[in-house]
Amino acid sequence: MMLCLITALLSVAVWPVVPPNVEGMQEILASFEYHAAEHSNSRSIINGFNASGQYVLQRMREFNDMFTVAQQHFTTPLWHELAPPFLQIENFADMALQPCPTDTGLQRYTTVCDYSGVRFGGNTSGPVEINTAAVKVHFPCTPDGFNSFQPGAVAIVSLGANASCPVNEIVTAAQRSGAVAVLLASTSGPPPNRRSTVYDAASWRPGVQLPSIPTLVITAGVEAMIYASVNRRVVIRSNQRIDVVSTYNIIATSRLGDLDNLLMIGAHLDSVPGGPGINDNGSGSALILQFALQLALRMRHLGYTGKAFRFAWWGAEEIGLVGSYFYVNQLVEHYPDELQKIWGYLNFDMEASGNYVPFIGLASTIPDPPGPTDGAFEIQNMFERAFDELSLKKYYSALNGGSDFFPFVLAGVPAGGLAAGAAGIKSEEQARDYGGLANAPHDPCYHGGCDTLANTNWVCLSRSGNVAASVVNQVLQAPLAGRNLTGVKPVTPELFHWRARQQSFGFAIGCDGDDGHTHAARARDEL
Repeated sequence: MMLCLITALLSVAVWPVVPPNVEGMQEILASFEYHAAEHSNSRSIINGFNASGQYVLQRMREFNDMFTVAQQHFTTPLWHELAPPFLQIENFADMALQPCPTDTGLQRYTTVCDYSGVRFGGNTSGPVEINTAAVKVHFPCTPDGFNSFQPGAVAIVSLGANASCPVNEIVTAAQRSGAVAVLLASTSGPPPNRRSTVYDAASWRPGVQLPSIPTLVITAGVEAMIYASVNRRVVIRSNQRIDVVSTYNIIATSRLGDLDNLLMIGAHLDSVPGGPGINDNGSGSALILQFALQLALRMRHLGYTGKAFRFAWWGAEEIGLVGSYFYVNQLVEHYPDELQKIWGYLNFDMEASGNYVPFIGLASTIPDPPGPTDGAFEIQNMFERAFDELSLKKYYSALNGGSDFFPFVLAGVPAGGLAAGAAGIKSEEQARDYGGLANAPHDPCYHGGCDTLANTNWVCLSRSGNVAASVVNQVLQAPLAGRNLTGVKPVTPELFHWRARQQSFGFAIGCDGDDGHTHAARARDEL
């Protein structure tokens, strides 16, 4: 009888999870670094991403009896700057305007510059030179915005005045009206990030036109110089290419547990083209992979009846949250009931920064629309309780864009996450709390070629794993119908797309000479 009782208890097990094993995460990261070394020191979606993806698939499929594991394929535009752009104003020919650097690493975020290329800024497919007049377009996204535009001119558009108008729509409308190039005038001051939007990359679908005319971002100062010149003539040189490439997400859902109440945990697997991305975001991917493997092993031996788990390794995050947006959009458009089953989403992005500070996602910073949900505040509270358990000082980062929690936020799914810092500068107070160097970047190899195992802070990664385990244990003890209790109504496709469009200009995406780098705003988002 005692044996029967023990068996019965095990069959309804909701046992506490344990933190991901550090040695296991080290092994995973060593494999990621090898994948990058075999593919031009990169795990971007056109380099070593697939090798890392196949590795994750292989490790997860060792537990096919515990998890269903699938690839979710999608296509996305990929922008390349084949040569640095050139801009000259006719009456200021003696004044050398400074282009933004195309190097990888922190230089992009610290160099003062006058103009830069922009994603989807023209599939010129070869060098192009333009010498003509520039004309101001005040309302580029209205039906008659280009009615009076003179074909053959360069269109100047103020980004600030058209903040809700995606770049791709502006450039496409200009091209249809006969513009030979577009200059997007930034109002945020130097350096002008290569402005694009999450919405541009993530909402593109096969068959949608991609512009072929040169497009640059200029500072407000350069815009004023053009207006001050006699004929407003500019010389533009551009050499850009846009490829449409195929890539995928990896989705693993536990076979055990309540599939009507899913806890979803995600991290992006791709790196930028200019580096191996061991911290960004091999660290988050390794953390959730080791976590999933340990869960699967315990489920196999102990059984499990709590909330089901779904793990996601996202593709193409670095070019605009494309993989996570595609996943959420598919649920919104085709499987809304499945979207409602997600109790909440936890995001792990950059969990081993060398000069780290652990940041909790701050629910109150979720932009309106849709605004924060009760569930988002509860997830934040869970992270705060985890920090208290581990005697960690609490710091916060914004949930207004910059990583894969954002599409879930737009769909009304309670979301939160943990990050250890990117290009932001560590304060003296943070250095007192966590050691390291004050007045230095949290990750000195952010988006650079030196983002290797040598750049990994193992103490930080271990702490991130401890926080993750604590939060998951709290989620497992939360009400099964936790999301439904928040009063969140299912989002319609129209509302989801409208929210995405409204928020798509909420932050800038910095890009190199090859497409990548969603995190340019992260340095500003650390609070």
